[in-house]
Amino acid sequence: KGPVPGFKTGILEVKKTDSRAIPTKIKKIVQSKTNGICSFPGCFHEAEVLHHTDRFALSKKHDPYKIKPLCNAHHDIAHMGLIGNEEMEPEKWKICRKPERHSSKSWIDQLVQAKKKPI
Repeated sequence: KGPVPGFKTGILEVKKTDSRAIPTKIKKIVQSKTNGICSFPGCFHEAEVLHHTDRFALSKKHDPYKIKPLCNAHHDIAHMGLIGNEEMEPEKWKICRKPERHSSKSWIDQLVQAKKKPI
């Protein structure tokens, strides 16, 4: 990993927080990595959501290395538990046939899906 770009010191301290609001500095860093485009490999849609690959509910951190800009479709797929290697950089992500069902992330994903409004 290395220093986070965009800061005079070159290092951004990431602290635990109860606030789900992503700080502006971190948003700018994350969005600059893809120029506002979805991070999923091969997707060129506009990024609409900043997704915590480590699930904010578990980490309570806004780590710019673990937040990826996604379009709504890929954000839904992520919270269905269908992105494999999600803890790695997006070029290593893959679509899974079945979600992993026995992890903390899976539990959070199920809660997220339960709160979504039907279309």
